[in-house]
This record gives sequence, structure tokens and C-alpha cells, in this order.
Amino acid sequence: MGTKTLTVNQLHKLLGKLIEEGHGRDQVCIDKRTFSHPLEGDGVCILAVGGVEFQHISQVDGDGFRMETKRGHEITRRTVVIHGERVYGLKPLLAGRRVEEYINSMAKEIPKEATNEEVAAAVNAVRQYANHLREMTQ
Repeated sequence: MGTKTLTVNQLHKLLGKLIEEGHGRDQVCIDKRTFSHPLEGDGVCILAVGGVEFQHISQVDGDGFRMETKRGHEITRRTVVIHGERVYGLKPLLAGRRVEEYINSMAKEIPKEATNEEVAAAVNAVRQYANHLREMTQ
């Protein structure tokens, strides 16, 4: 169980491979959808990189529509895409009652002097995180 987060050496190796394949002059983009955390509202803003890959992506005009040639063919561009970390091995943890066990185990770490509102907020944050993990493993 755990996450797959790139190290500097792994990132260097992946980028070196892309350069060897002729992608050294391609633009680099970030797949923003893969960078999320359920506690972003609480200040979590530095998120791990999970991978780098080459993709052809659609070009979009100023109105948000896909760009096409005069003949109606879609216009794409070559780009290297950086995506966020992906979670592996969590299906058993998040299956059925195991989610409640996970939430209860995390709730035990809440300080005893916390108010009811703080406890409810913490439990809600853990529940959101469990749901986020469940979505990432499906």
C-alpha cells in the first residue's frame, strides 16, 4: 500500500529517456486534474509528482473549442505532461467496512481537548480523504 511519488533520480531518468526519443524541444505541461488533495482548503498546496509522459494534446482556441484545420482535422501538439501522484494498493483498505475502520483509527488521533466542531471537521476531512483515495483506485 502507498503512493508512487517520483524521486529526483527517477525524474531525471524519465526526462533523459524523453530527450533521447526526440522530445527535447517539446513543451512541458501539467495535468492539473491529477494534482489534488482533499485538504487543499486547509492549506495543503505542495503536491507530489507521480510521473512524466509524452502526449499529443488537442489545441484549443480562445473560446474553448478544439482547433481544426480547414479540412476539419483536429489540431494537436506534442507535449510532455507531468501528472500528480497515483495511489496504489488501497482497494482492500477502502472496501466496505474497512473505510469506517480507517476513519475510526484516524479519529483516535484527534486531541481529547478538541471541541465537538473540531472533531466533526477532522472526521469529515478524513472521510473526504478516504473518498478521494477510493476514487483514485477505481
